[in-house]
Amino acid sequence: MYSLALEAITRVINEEGFINIVINESLKKKTLTVHEKKLFTKIVYGVCENKILLDYYLKPYISGKRLKPYLKNSLRIGIYAFFFMDIANHYVLNSLVDLVKKKDFKGSKLVNGVLRSILREGLKEVKVNNHLEELSIKYSYDLGIVELLNKYYPKELEGILKHSENVLNTYRINTHNIEIKELYAMLDQDNITYDPHESLFYSKEMLVDTKYFKEGLITLQDYSSQLVSTIINPSKDNCILDMCSAPGSKSCHLASLMKNSGKVVSLDIYEHKLELIKESANRMHLDIIETRLIDATKFNSNELFDVVLTDVPCSGTGVMRHKVDLKYKDIAANITSITTLQKQILENGSLFVKDGGVLCYSTCSIIPLENELLIKEFLLKHPEYKIEKEIKLLPTNLQDGFYICKMIKGGK
Repeated sequence: MYSLALEAITRVINEEGFINIVINESLKKKTLTVHEKKLFTKIVYGVCENKILLDYYLKPYISGKRLKPYLKNSLRIGIYAFFFMDIANHYVLNSLVDLVKKKDFKGSKLVNGVLRSILREGLKEVKVNNHLEELSIKYSYDLGIVELLNKYYPKELEGILKHSENVLNTYRINTHNIEIKELYAMLDQDNITYDPHESLFYSKEMLVDTKYFKEGLITLQDYSSQLVSTIINPSKDNCILDMCSAPGSKSCHLASLMKNSGKVVSLDIYEHKLELIKESANRMHLDIIETRLIDATKFNSNELFDVVLTDVPCSGTGVMRHKVDLKYKDIAANITSITTLQKQILENGSLFVKDGGVLCYSTCSIIPLENELLIKEFLLKHPEYKIEKEIKLLPTNLQDGFYICKMIKGGK
């Protein structure tokens, strides 16, 4: 298991692999017990999520040494397992030393010596002179991200950066397939612990392998993501265009709210992502979703729509709690190219809204340049659109950070 974890961590940290994809691919390679799968996932997420902090603890012991990735990642695993997990220290130490010894006998001595020293001396408190740098280390975020967030949220900064504890899975009930009360009664009968909130519920349990998920009674979708379709509030028989639809959560939610009556046209630039939308629609018994392979900036049609949703690509600053790869990206350097693309998609989408129809713009970012400031610029060019509802959510352990703006064409 440690060999698999080391390989996965190296792919994420040193080869810029997407952590969710890497974990899924790794678990398919080897047959593991349920306990081993949980252990593997926790180690990979934990090490990748805390990389900067782990390196801070490592620095005094490896200063001046240029370590190969498998050595440094073995040390990261050791520190994380020793101090952040409930595993016998001697078992972790022996497993890692034996693993490294198979390919590098000299390296195994270094791993053994460093980890024994850290175990003996313990971890030192994070202390640096610069407050933002201290937060960057403590919560393992690229310093540029911390500085960018501090620019807009100085009071809320540490709350945004904190690793969310007791994060729960959020499930949406597909109300076109089952009544809410009926679903909760079934969960009670199966002794599944959950926290109900009307058509969504929170649970520590992963239910994607259960009958509830497989039969399309529920789906895994964050509260903030669900709120987009709720705010749009489509009418039965609406014709909807979802400009950037993969993996299809919002397309399916909109179709469900319309009781599988009307039409949802879902666009994406990748064929394999469109297949994910089709799979989700089939699982949830939705047959009004029509997928099209096309770039949202180049979409053209003679048809106008009751609703156009532009859920655009973004920096992802609202979802870093579960997309840990994003914590180390130089978002500030890429913000101009990101907002340029967002503007192009919004501009193009605005061309296909019926008079009196809805244009909804959303991101999983909390950076104003991608959100309210972008919308303000758009409205100056398009006085035919008026804001009906605008909302921004900051990330917590129960929700992602999100921005949603619902506009009406010809609205007052």
